[in-house]
Amino acid sequence: MHMEIALGRDAVFISLISDLLNSVQGLAHQHNLSLEELGDFDTLSDRIQTEVAASDTVVSFVPMVGPGLENRQANRRANLLFVAFNL
Repeated sequence: MHMEIALGRDAVFISLISDLLNSVQGLAHQHNLSLEELGDFDTLSDRIQTEVAASDTVVSFVPMVGPGLENRQANRRANLLFVAFNL
């Protein structure tokens, strides 16, 4: 098994997190899960960005889990799928 966790703190990275949460709203509603504690989704990205900047830290994205990669070349190809983030 192979797991990668992307870390970042710039606006693009933060928008990925809020976009992911926004995309599961319908599924959460379908399963009667409340996302109300997250507040207004229109301002979520800005609020997360402000909190991350104030804490001077990075946040993680959803871990990607898959079968172990057989060789370095396959690993390089897989890593091309991830956006490089300035930490």
